[in-house]
Amino acid sequence: RQMCIRDRHADPPQSFEKTPEVTFDDIVVGTGTVCVSNIFGDSEAFEFPIVIVLAPEIVSISPTEGDAGAEVTFSADVRGSEPFAYAWDFGGGATPNISSDESPTVTLGDPGPPYSASLTVTNDFGEDTKDFDLTVHGWVIETVCDSISSFTSLAFAPDGNPGISYWESLGEEDDPSIIKYVKYDGSEWLEGVELFGPTYTVDFTSLAYDSDGTAYVAYMMDLPDEVPALVLAWQDGPDWLHLIIDPNNAGYCLSMALHPISEEPSISYLTKESLDTYYLMCARQVDEGWGVGPVGENTEAMNSVGTSLAFNPETLHPAISFHRDLTAPALRCAWNDGTDWHLETVYDGFGVGHYSCLRFDPDNISCISYHDVWNNDLCYTTRHGGTWDPDPEVVDDGGGLGDPATGEWTSLAFDGNGKAVISYTGDHAIGALEDWNLKFARQTGAQPAWTTETVDSAYKVGKYTSIAIGPYGSIGISYGGDDLRFAQLW
Repeated sequence: RQMCIRDRHADPPQSFEKTPEVTFDDIVVGTGTVCVSNIFGDSEAFEFPIVIVLAPEIVSISPTEGDAGAEVTFSADVRGSEPFAYAWDFGGGATPNISSDESPTVTLGDPGPPYSASLTVTNDFGEDTKDFDLTVHGWVIETVCDSISSFTSLAFAPDGNPGISYWESLGEEDDPSIIKYVKYDGSEWLEGVELFGPTYTVDFTSLAYDSDGTAYVAYMMDLPDEVPALVLAWQDGPDWLHLIIDPNNAGYCLSMALHPISEEPSISYLTKESLDTYYLMCARQVDEGWGVGPVGENTEAMNSVGTSLAFNPETLHPAISFHRDLTAPALRCAWNDGTDWHLETVYDGFGVGHYSCLRFDPDNISCISYHDVWNNDLCYTTRHGGTWDPDPEVVDDGGGLGDPATGEWTSLAFDGNGKAVISYTGDHAIGALEDWNLKFARQTGAQPAWTTETVDSAYKVGKYTSIAIGPYGSIGISYGGDDLRFAQLW
């Protein structure tokens, strides 16, 4: 009979088999012993060296992200038998782009979609390669259209590419405009599709995609000598179909969203009753038809400062934020229970609630960003336990009436961490309305509660903002002014 005793790193550590099979849990440099016995006695213990070597195994790489232009040192946790040889390839996302150092220091390149990077480690016994995404954070700004553009609406299609609906001026600011739709195809912005125009009446547009990638655009149609009408356009293969939903002086300050399950559109908008009187309305597609009706009974709303519609993910019913008329100014919210509309005052005050944007956070809490005209602030408020916060947060303090206006044209979304992000127009001087800036605010979950930054300070850009969450958690913003632009934060 044979008795073999192996090293403590072996599993099993000893065996009485003639040809035992064992597994070593680590690199081993040591000794083992073997004794052989029969009916006549035992042999002396025979010592023999044990040397176990391993090919490389890359366990982890750090970091895998950083800010554009930052100097970063990379490192890897590698198991196996040394010495190792390293071959880093940063996929075009760093300078230098390749390195044979164990822990190379590089400068990160341009922001954008994650770079396909890799590390290969070799030794005398084999090699291992680990691919990783290198994310370079920062803003990328593109000019989509060179013409004067307004009332943009941004959405990301299921293929991850953005699309924008907007009004494009045919000349100077007071010349006729046409409503257009443009989409990015993964490499460039395609030529815009003309949906309606020309017209001298320019108002809000709203874009949404269903799960099949079909684009829907809501807009107001205003033809000479005709009453404005609310219209929905949608893609039908290479063509577009148009449906007049409400022909009765309707479509002002519209906002559209698709039902979370049926994907049927709902649109909030205003109808014009008289020169200064507008009523809040909602149009909802139900099966093959449309239900069009008032929100509440003669609910007055202020024109030109927008409505905002969103679906409650829990109840699957719509809610709308809007600014009440000048006779009783207030930021208000209407919500539907499946049968009736209920109206709530979010915050009383002159000029409170212009350019509001209503969204539901990941916990299904109602949240609204808006502009406070009197204080020139960007504000944010939430609804808890059936009550709106009586002390809204001041996200960006404009300083007060007469100071540069901050917080117009707000648009609200929630990033991959569930934190609120807001695009808005900021820091334009009263009386110098062409001096706009595109600004961006992000909720931190700490103190200070918000960070703000200027994204684009070019001349006469930064109005009519629309924000949406894109692929890889990126944040996109469309905005207008002297041209149509798209900014994306990676």
